[in-house]
Amino acid sequence: MNAGHPIIAFDFANCHRDDLLREAAERRLVADAHRGRPSVNALRRRVGNALVRAGEHLQGARGRRIAEELGNAAGALHVAR
Repeated sequence: MNAGHPIIAFDFANCHRDDLLREAAERRLVADAHRGRPSVNALRRRVGNALVRAGEHLQGARGRRIAEELGNAAGALHVAR
């Protein structure tokens, strides 16, 4: 762009730079939000892993005869995963 006056050209360049920086910041925020948000599959995987760990813990307790009244709860948790 030929502004004809150096002050106008600098002002235009500064405004354009500010716009570019603002757009870059918006893109960065959107990218961070997408990376930080767990997907449904990842959430299901975490819940499933927690259920399996709880089931393994229950099986270990039942194997040591600490909690025989738990029955097949560990197996049910493993199947639920």
